[in-house]
Amino acid sequence: GMEKCAYCSIILNPGSTSPQECADGPPCGHYCCNCRKDRHGWTGYDQYGCAQCKNRAKAPALAAAVPVAAVATTAVDARAKALLAEEQRLRAEEEQRRRDAEAKVLELQRQLAKAQLEAGKHQAEAKAAKATAEQAASEVEKVQAEKLFRESIASTYPGLFYEVVSVRKLNPDPALADAHQRFCASLPQDLKPQERAVRYVFHTCQPEVVGAIERQGMRPSLCDMCMLRAPWRDHDQGFFGDHTKGVYVSKHADYTFHYQRGREPRAGDEGEVVMLLLVTGRTKYFPSRDDGAQPTPG
Repeated sequence: GMEKCAYCSIILNPGSTSPQECADGPPCGHYCCNCRKDRHGWTGYDQYGCAQCKNRAKAPALAAAVPVAAVATTAVDARAKALLAEEQRLRAEEEQRRRDAEAKVLELQRQLAKAQLEAGKHQAEAKAAKATAEQAASEVEKVQAEKLFRESIASTYPGLFYEVVSVRKLNPDPALADAHQRFCASLPQDLKPQERAVRYVFHTCQPEVVGAIERQGMRPSLCDMCMLRAPWRDHDQGFFGDHTKGVYVSKHADYTFHYQRGREPRAGDEGEVVMLLLVTGRTKYFPSRDDGAQPTPG
């Protein structure tokens, strides 16, 4: 019988030829070939791993986006607040958090500059000062990530406010950053400034997928229906472009919250939002939704 990999949910189907299934499934184990290798150190992967898993592992990552941070959030339902004064209080607290974040950035930057100066003065204290500088730099990055997250909120879901529980810096494979730099260097010179500019965008997914994004970067969908490998039925094929040809991100973090559970966020929901560094390259404006639109040449 078929079951799913305990880690990545790939279907374990012995003898299968489907690219989206692991042909080395039960009774060989409860994990696909890739997870057995990455999480359990399976030494027989190169000799016995199935071709489907190996091909999935080789799928190219999208070079235009590099993950830089994951923001964990909890939604608080303001609609339960009966009085207008209570809602105003919540908004005032949100504004105060934003101001506090800005003040903390300035203070941490001051501490970073001071630590760097001290490191240059005394060679004997250089090691400790360097550690302090690195810690301060890390804190600056986290506070800036939270500030960018808060500034991106577009009230997509009126009545919901978001509390930042933690900010974790991601450490993607250096090859992803190298590919991103090559992509930027290869852009045509006739692009508009905004098409060459670096910006921050957001992507929300299931928490267990964040690790894969950190290791491999964002990857287009492998949807069998859109690749004409399975019978067609109505589904989300990409509101503004074929999701097998690119990835979906937004400049507004809360616009992406729907995709964590396939529904609108509710009070008490928790999850992680991945913040990425992005250069769009040449863009096309869509005045309205165009499901599965194909890329425009050039």
